[in-house]
Amino acid sequence: MILKKTGWIFLSILGLLFVSFFVYANLKPPTLGEKLYMAHPTQIVVMLVPEKMNMADSASLIQHIKKEAFVSSAILNRTSHILCVTFDPARVNRQEMIHNIQAFDSNITERIITNPGPQCPVDGALYTIAKFKYALNLRK
Repeated sequence: MILKKTGWIFLSILGLLFVSFFVYANLKPPTLGEKLYMAHPTQIVVMLVPEKMNMADSASLIQHIKKEAFVSSAILNRTSHILCVTFDPARVNRQEMIHNIQAFDSNITERIITNPGPQCPVDGALYTIAKFKYALNLRK
C-alpha cells in the first residue's frame, strides 16, 4: 500500500515537473538564433593554410569551398593563415569536409588544439536542456 502511494506521488511530481517545463518552454517564442541553429545545426572546421598562398590562390580556394551546397560560410584570414568553414553536418561529415578542402591543396591541414585546458562540465547539460526546451516549444 505504501509502495503504491509512493509510486503515485512520484509520478504526480514527475508529471507536474513536465507540465511546468512545457509551460516554461512556451512562455516566449524562440529567438532567431535558436530557430536557425536548432533547426539546422552547423559545425565548424578550422584549417591551417600554407604561408606561401597568394591572393589569387586564396580567392580560388574560397570559391572551391563555397561552391558546395552544404557549406554555410568560408573565411580565410591571410595574416594568421587560418581558414574557418561552417557546414551542415546532416549533409556531410567532418572528414569528408576536410578531404574536400584538401582536394584543392594537400598542404592545407586541420588545426588541432592540443590542450584546450579545463572545460565547463555544465555546458553539455545546458545544451541538452536548451534542445529539450526548443523541442517542446509550440511557437517555432
